[in-house]
Amino acid sequence: MGSMTAFVLLVYVLVPAVLAFILYLVVRRAVRDGFLDAREVDRREAALRQAATSAPPAPTTAPVPSGGARPPSDPA
Repeated sequence: MGSMTAFVLLVYVLVPAVLAFILYLVVRRAVRDGFLDAREVDRREAALRQAATSAPPAPTTAPVPSGGARPPSDPA
């Protein structure tokens, strides 16, 4: 009878406890990785927003006269 009690303890208590602990570690790591990914995305978006707000305005060009001809002083 003594060995049967040890077997029941092993199968019904110890194995589920070990599996639960392994599941806990897997979920904990997944959550941590999710938070790290979210931080990285936030950093990238902040860098893009900062670059967009601090970029100098695009240079404007003089309008071409009607008819499409360039003035004679324009080398291009």
